[in-house]
Amino acid sequence: ISKRIKLAPSATLGRIKSLEEDGFIKGYSARVDHNRVGIKLICYTHVRVDRNNFIDEVAEELCLIDEVLEVYEVMGSSSYFVKIAAENNEDAQRIIKRIGDIEKVSFSESFLVLKELKYKSSRIPLSIIDKPDRKPRKVYE
Repeated sequence: ISKRIKLAPSATLGRIKSLEEDGFIKGYSARVDHNRVGIKLICYTHVRVDRNNFIDEVAEELCLIDEVLEVYEVMGSSSYFVKIAAENNEDAQRIIKRIGDIEKVSFSESFLVLKELKYKSSRIPLSIIDKPDRKPRKVYE
């Protein structure tokens, strides 16, 4: 990292520790190959709830489902956007049915992932980092 940002290793480590303490870095994780651990199917499900756009109890129930990897509260025709990991089609159907059975869920629509084309979830786009109004960094050679 220090070479990439052209900063001394000790200064880089200090900045990383500060970012962790200040909550900018929430944690670290490994990127697991789903196929190698038996997850053969990833799907995304849009979930709509009755009347109110967001209902805490629905969000809590979605988050309790073990096979649900991510839950997002969204604007638009859906209330929640959910990422699901499943072993196979039958497993996915079971999970999707469980989501549909949650009280106050009025509609859900699922989309099967055929192929991952880009994964950069933890990356910050350079267009945000390299804004012209940012203070220049001291460069170490």
